[in-house]
Amino acid sequence: MANIGLITIVIIIVNFIFTYKGLTDSNVFYQYSFDVDHILIYKDYKRLVTSGFLHLSWIHFGFNMFSLFLFSTSLELQMSGTTYLFIYFASLIGGNLFSLYIHRNHGDYSAVPSD
Repeated sequence: MANIGLITIVIIIVNFIFTYKGLTDSNVFYQYSFDVDHILIYKDYKRLVTSGFLHLSWIHFGFNMFSLFLFSTSLELQMSGTTYLFIYFASLIGGNLFSLYIHRNHGDYSAVPSD
């Protein structure tokens, strides 16, 4: 029972670190964000995962992490840590693959609007 929410806390911390680095250094943000050309042409597949840890603002981060915390703590009670992490990363990658499929012919598409 002492480990309830531990995986979620670690995920939130990783999200915080990525978001902090992305919001304080635009080069870091664009290096890890979802960008069709970088994924398909340059085969930068890490972006299918790393983009899920970036947020556009602290408000965006706060709402996402609050929602994650509310829903995930009960999930951690219902399943093993391995299953929970599998669902988390399968959802993250699956959502990005679906977005990549939809926008595969839109090379200039990025999940983050450019300035």
